[in-house]
Amino acid sequence: MEEQATQTTGVVRPLSSNGGSASNNSTMVPSTRDPAGKHIAARGSERMPGVILTVQSGLFEDGRQFARSSGITVAREEDLKVLRDHAEAIGNDAARPVYDPTILAQDRVIENQHEKDLLDRDEEELGLKRSHVTLAERRDEAARTRAKVPPAPKEPSSLLKVAGVVALATTIAVSLHDFVWIMADEFLSWSMSIITAAIFGVLITLLIVADTNHTGRRSVTNWIGLTAGIGVGVAFFLLRIKGADGTEQVLFGLAMSALEIAIVLFLEGLAMSRRAALRNRMPLETAANEAKALVEAQEAEVNRRKCNVTELNSKVDAHGRYVEERYVRATYLNEIRETARKAVESGYCQGVAENRGIVTGVSHE
Repeated sequence: MEEQATQTTGVVRPLSSNGGSASNNSTMVPSTRDPAGKHIAARGSERMPGVILTVQSGLFEDGRQFARSSGITVAREEDLKVLRDHAEAIGNDAARPVYDPTILAQDRVIENQHEKDLLDRDEEELGLKRSHVTLAERRDEAARTRAKVPPAPKEPSSLLKVAGVVALATTIAVSLHDFVWIMADEFLSWSMSIITAAIFGVLITLLIVADTNHTGRRSVTNWIGLTAGIGVGVAFFLLRIKGADGTEQVLFGLAMSALEIAIVLFLEGLAMSRRAALRNRMPLETAANEAKALVEAQEAEVNRRKCNVTELNSKVDAHGRYVEERYVRATYLNEIRETARKAVESGYCQGVAENRGIVTGVSHE
């Protein structure tokens, strides 16, 4: 019997002093989840010491400290008697009836809670399986939806933008030289015309192709660039035909303005092509994002159910250890008392030996 009791040691844990459930005791098995909710230990892998091991370790240290505090170097029978009485009291305090919910009211309460935990666990495990199936379906749907989304259209290349700026600046610079920057110094006149024309070209080009609205609609900035480009062409046409001497000058002014407007429309065509691609892509992108959000929500649901199953498994395992502990305390009370007596005597002898070693100089504190 003593050997059987020893085998039980280490797989059960002590009860509270009133024999309550382990789930209400401060010595219950810690949760198998860390604060972030992640599973950190396999089910049933964490075991608390049973009553026999607890008695051994606790009373051994009690006996040792008793001897060390007295400073004696020779064991005294009166000290041992006090310690034995203490050990017997501890052993008697460990006594509990066998777990029997059919007789004991408190055990019926514990058993009812245990049965509820079993039912809850079955429901959570079934819900977890269904959540896994739903998650797999939503992941497949999200993957199919994402595959339908075309790549985002690229902006017009820098080379095209530079070409548009140069083309606009070339036509505008001639008109600025002839009608705006009229100076005696030709170098200064051309310099100012070219700089001004370059500024016009950069502003019109960048405003037209600016990507400030990802909805695929023309933004206010785009409208300003388009209007400015056409307005510049019309304005310079009026300047060119002002005071024209003949049909040739009128036609020249018309051709230059038409070229400027054509360049503006070319840039607008590039921007329109990209906006159209964005409009076609947007509903597909929205559907893909919604499918991804559903996957994330389902993953959260799966993790929640996993945590619930882990917690319920911990409660079920704790109940099994509690029932086992009650059986040990009811069946092996004599072995518990004997273990307590031997432990306190061993601790006392250890403390006496340590005192003797300090006196003789064999060991030092």
